[in-house]
Amino acid sequence: MRAFVCYRHMAEMPLAATYIELRKQIEDLRAEVNEILADQNEINEHTRAQLDAISTVLSELQASEPTSRCRPIGYIRPTEEEGNEP
Repeated sequence: MRAFVCYRHMAEMPLAATYIELRKQIEDLRAEVNEILADQNEINEHTRAQLDAISTVLSELQASEPTSRCRPIGYIRPTEEEGNEP
């Protein structure tokens, strides 16, 4: 008896329509996820380019010599190489 009841319930449900609807929802979700991942990838590439530019500028600043000779701050006396500037 149970088999016939189960079969009747399955026959009442439009399986083809249900499967088609589920397949459409899955495809919509897949497209949405792919779009989100593509946006994140573009952001990551842009951020990576900015970080590379910042790193390049910082390395150039570290490699360059200081251009001005300022008097030291505090009670540090200048050495004889720097001279006695007033």
